[in-house]
Amino acid sequence: MIKSLEVIIAITILFAFLFLIFQTIPERSVPNIVNERIFDVLKIKAEDPGFRTIINDGNAQATSDSIYNNIDVPYGVSLCSGATNDCNTYNQDTNYRITTTIDYYFFDSNKTIIIKTWVE
Repeated sequence: MIKSLEVIIAITILFAFLFLIFQTIPERSVPNIVNERIFDVLKIKAEDPGFRTIINDGNAQATSDSIYNNIDVPYGVSLCSGATNDCNTYNQDTNYRITTTIDYYFFDSNKTIIIKTWVE
């Protein structure tokens, strides 16, 4: 009887310790996770010559269509020439409260793709 009571107490203390450990680990916010995933998608897509051709053409809708299957949150795309405000924009909605923005610069074509996501 005493041994089983000691085992129960030991298991309870172990679970309490594990619960305490998991509670003290900082939780990453959803926008940061979304940004990392989209940035990874852009790095992979940047190696594709077809995607680079779409970027060179400056067609924001074709760019959005080419990454549509890889991004599962609402987003909009802007293609800008260098760092200027001369941008071709597709699906940029401003009605959402929490937004994140990812900028990815293509050095060879002097184009910047800006992806704005809406995360609630």
